[in-house]
Amino acid sequence: ASPAAATLAAAAEATMAARVEEAVALVRSEERDRSAAAVSTAVSSAVSRAESQAAARLRGATEDVRAEALAKAEAETRLLEAEWAARHAAVSTCLTRSISELECRLRAHGESVQRATQLTKARAAQMLAQKDAELLAARRGMAGGGGPP
Repeated sequence: ASPAAATLAAAAEATMAARVEEAVALVRSEERDRSAAAVSTAVSSAVSRAESQAAARLRGATEDVRAEALAKAEAETRLLEAEWAARHAAVSTCLTRSISELECRLRAHGESVQRATQLTKARAAQMLAQKDAELLAARRGMAGGGGPP
């Protein structure tokens, strides 16, 4: 083994070692790329799942808010209906009392008018009877003696 052959063998061995290292580095690089792609895919999948879950929670929260708002509106409606019914009953009672009072006053006024009418008729009849009696007396006085009564 000559020194030149040994040098050539050493150079060939060094070249081969360098190529093996390059191949190993390339394999490792490809593994890192594959690993990065796998991580990226996993991250994308996790983000997609998280977005779906967040959207579902948001839909649920929106439905809860709607249900709560609807329940509040229904309670407010029931309260307003109860207030209206109470006011309606109060107004109805007040109107019934007022009508009863007016009917009572009207009856009393009608009775008063009827009594006044009866009294007026009685007075008129009495006055007519008195006038008839006076006329009758005057006629008798004229027929009997010719002088004033």
